[in-house]
Amino acid sequence: EPLFLETASSLCNRKLAVCDPVSLSKTAWALTSIPNRDRRLDLYSKLAVPVVLRADSFPLGSLTMISYSFGKADFREGDAYEALSSALTGHMDDQLRPIDVCNVIWSFCTVGFRDDVLFSKMLGQIAEHFWIFSLSFSIIFRVNKSFKHAAMLMLLQYFVPYLSK
Repeated sequence: EPLFLETASSLCNRKLAVCDPVSLSKTAWALTSIPNRDRRLDLYSKLAVPVVLRADSFPLGSLTMISYSFGKADFREGDAYEALSSALTGHMDDQLRPIDVCNVIWSFCTVGFRDDVLFSKMLGQIAEHFWIFSLSFSIIFRVNKSFKHAAMLMLLQYFVPYLSK
């Protein structure tokens, strides 16, 4: 663990500006395993800088992985979520996989960052491809029971109001 922390710290202090989006998303994922909350959040603050500056150029997979990692790490910097939200909104023409929708919404809801534009576009994708999403959601929920409860809470909290509009 000390070697991992030293390597992560070195990477976050010097090399993030030249990392490609896939490497940044893998780094974000790896940092979720740091048990010390203050140390983890300090490293995420450094990782968020290139995300904020370059998120619009990231591929969809990197954006969804970074979103999930930020939520899992309880990283709550609004600038990072605004950059992710803007970049994700730009990718709404791409086909989002159901797991991507779940991961993004879960992460945003976990940290309390609400983006009505992004969420309504995601709702549009769910409505447009309802059968694909409903089958995928049922598989995801069977595999991960805790995710099922979080997703149901998210649906009630954020998406039900959109349905009544």
